[in-house]
Amino acid sequence: MRIKMIRILLLLCFYTFAHAITNDYSLEVILNKKNIYLGESVKMALKFSYKNAEDYRLKDVKIAYFTVKELDFFDYKENNNTFVEKTNYLLTPQKSGLFTLGDFIMDVEVLTKEYKDFDNRSKYTKKFSISSDSVKLHVQKLPNNISVLGEYTIDASVDKHKVSAGEVVTLTLNLQGIGNIKNLDTLNLHIPNATSYLVMSAKSSKKHLFSKTFEIIADESYTIPPFELHYFDKNLNIVRTTQSKSFFIELDNTCKTQTQSNHFKIINKKSHTFYIEILSGLFLILMYMFYKINVRGKKTTFLSSLKNTKSQDKLYKKLVVHLGKNSELDELIYLLESKDTSHYKQNKHLVMKLVKRNFTEKQP
Repeated sequence: MRIKMIRILLLLCFYTFAHAITNDYSLEVILNKKNIYLGESVKMALKFSYKNAEDYRLKDVKIAYFTVKELDFFDYKENNNTFVEKTNYLLTPQKSGLFTLGDFIMDVEVLTKEYKDFDNRSKYTKKFSISSDSVKLHVQKLPNNISVLGEYTIDASVDKHKVSAGEVVTLTLNLQGIGNIKNLDTLNLHIPNATSYLVMSAKSSKKHLFSKTFEIIADESYTIPPFELHYFDKNLNIVRTTQSKSFFIELDNTCKTQTQSNHFKIINKKSHTFYIEILSGLFLILMYMFYKINVRGKKTTFLSSLKNTKSQDKLYKKLVVHLGKNSELDELIYLLESKDTSHYKQNKHLVMKLVKRNFTEKQP
């Protein structure tokens, strides 16, 4: 009979303690959305509420098939003398499916009611753990092997359409929109019978704008192909495509280039190896000097080309390739991007003043 009474008392103590934990301590999982697509991220908050705690520690938050990034945390006090710590995370799924997020553990230490002596604090400390609730998260797979999600527009422009052999053409590529794209590595340029160089790649978080600038050199006419981006628009639930224009670049000395080419063919047929090597070396040196002179010329005429610009749109296209190099210039570029042209002359004057002071010797 005595043993049964002891068991009953133990059960009552356990029930009382468990009931106190249930009422005074909780760990809640909060998601900002419960249905996402693969490629999206979701914000998760772990909200720990307590009335009395000597110490507490959240065990490592690890979720299978997700990358977890801790963002920040906040401490504050709610009504009924309840204290709260809210920790925020960013979750990025690595596969699609239906996932259960939960069973996160918080280790808690409290002082018992018997505590009186400061020197014996640890003697009256009790430790226990509480588990969070769980929530469901549905990660949907994107259709047709698409990996890009969001809404985008792509646009391209060139600084000239007719050039001489060896003259540089500058191509500017802009991608604007919102989604999961982190860079423009997939948008590359390849033109047969031409050499292209990536000069600059920039990103502006204010306008969600990515920009790439290429320089192209060729000794015959060529076509710059359009850039294409396929993406999934979750608002319309369809795969969409945004595409830039193509450009035909015409060389005005094609005949001269062809004559030089035939001349080299005759030398090759005569098998004059020694002369071929000399002529090839001279040709490369001349091409290099021509290119350097052209680039130097561009540097000295950058300011005058801005001065001769007649419209706000053309001025914007000349300056957008320099986005991210100077905060003052960035703000002016954003103003020029607007359709409002009422302050164009004033903005152009500020651009000229800023470029003359800081950029004439640096910018191509």
